[in-house]
Amino acid sequence: MNYYSCDSFFKTVLPNYGYRLREPQLALTNKMYQALNESKVLIAEAEVGTGKTFAYLYPAIMLHIVLQGKILISTKTIALEEQLTKKDIPNMIEIIKSECDYQPEIHFSLRKGKNNYVCEQKLLEMEHSRINNFQSVLRDYNENDIVDRRKLSSQLTDKEWNQISAHDCIKSHCQNRECKYRRFKESEDYDILVCNHSYFMSCLKDENNLLLDEFSTIIFDEAHSVEESAYSTFGNVIDIFEFKYILRKREITREADCEKALGYCSQLFELLYKYTHFPELDLGDEFQVEVGAAEIQDVSKRLEAELNNISDYYNISLERENRDNRNGDHINRSLDKLIQYMKQIFMYDDYIWWTTRARDNSVILHNTPKRVSDILAKKLFAKQVPIILTSGTMSAHLDENAEENNFDYLEESLGIAGLNISRVMKPVQIKSDFNYDKNGLLYIENDMPFVPLKEKASHEWYLKMLSCRIMQIIRMSRGRTLLLFTSKHEMRFTYDLTKDYIGYLGYACYLQDGNNGTHNAKEEFEQNISSCLFSA
Repeated sequence: MNYYSCDSFFKTVLPNYGYRLREPQLALTNKMYQALNESKVLIAEAEVGTGKTFAYLYPAIMLHIVLQGKILISTKTIALEEQLTKKDIPNMIEIIKSECDYQPEIHFSLRKGKNNYVCEQKLLEMEHSRINNFQSVLRDYNENDIVDRRKLSSQLTDKEWNQISAHDCIKSHCQNRECKYRRFKESEDYDILVCNHSYFMSCLKDENNLLLDEFSTIIFDEAHSVEESAYSTFGNVIDIFEFKYILRKREITREADCEKALGYCSQLFELLYKYTHFPELDLGDEFQVEVGAAEIQDVSKRLEAELNNISDYYNISLERENRDNRNGDHINRSLDKLIQYMKQIFMYDDYIWWTTRARDNSVILHNTPKRVSDILAKKLFAKQVPIILTSGTMSAHLDENAEENNFDYLEESLGIAGLNISRVMKPVQIKSDFNYDKNGLLYIENDMPFVPLKEKASHEWYLKMLSCRIMQIIRMSRGRTLLLFTSKHEMRFTYDLTKDYIGYLGYACYLQDGNNGTHNAKEEFEQNISSCLFSA
């Protein structure tokens, strides 16, 4: 095999395949190789256009070929996952194979959350549905073994998809544990696994999930969003309906204890409503709540005691009756989830708490840790494997006396700051040689006064004026426009007003909105260079 250094590969090999040499990319890949080879943690900020993906793929794959360790790449979104698995990784593997004396077998796979796959049981229940989309999905499933939403020939709205997705699938509780989704997961063979940050964090959170122990290299692309994903994943949501659902399962036979626990549960949620600060004007949908109130703490302790009694008796009855109950693990996990939530209420100072309204006007309780840095330091960075965090924007200029941006905030927030100095490389900042002025134009509307949605008539006038401006921009740019909105309502309104005019100009126009069944709008936009995409 020909072992190319990063310098040789990027200077002499890649140009033969149509890739120009970029000095910033070369500097970046050499730093990444050092981190991977020395098992370090590296923060590598590189501007858009540097070529971050190839910069980490080449050294990671070459070290895999030599050492046979598995690679995990976590990125921000499923769209970026698919770019890696459909384009970047196959291209890199093909180039490496072409330069090898032999053909190394390098397998890669994409791992997404359960909500992206078809549940066979639910799909069969929809077999006689008159909705054409379901019949199309059934044909794809039966004839082509398609279980991935993005590969279906007919795109469902989010509401339709939720009726057949495996989002709530639990293997031990499933009626059909030999379904195609399960077979697909269990048959995966990979050297490189690509996932998104939310999936990664859910694996990190689950004490029983040993997936992450398989990997000898971990790379976070779009690493600026790792902290946000951690807060979202390590937070919790619970409402009274979840208590009722778990405690009324027929397998839990201590009915009197369950009813007593449900009584405490009702008291708890009544008190949460009492201690929630609802504003005088019904604005917003998240509200402050005093979880530390003495009444809430008292009833939570009583509820936790009852939950522990129920859990202990349930496990004793399983052993005494020697029951082969495949739901046992699932029920134990469910009860443990409620008990752990009570313990979090006792440690309320360690969390940020808020409530939202349920449909019946009761409250739903939410929390997230005040600091995820300790969790990540212990569960992630304590692993003695190389970890690369790369993105275009990770540094911050928080100190007005500092001459340039630094990574102090990122290192503190992710738990890197407390690591042994020998474990961490000095962060790198790479400037791109991409000519932004020549190759891109950013337009931000700032001369039309914004009108809020509650002023309905005036807001509609504002959107019509905005649509006129959009049509002017698209005419001048000859299509080739990505339009980003902060509101789906505004996106849909302006799309409906402008799509015919854009079509008259000869440009394709796409709307990225799952509710309208345009799940692949982004891919179509990328393939059609003169098209326009409305997104929020």
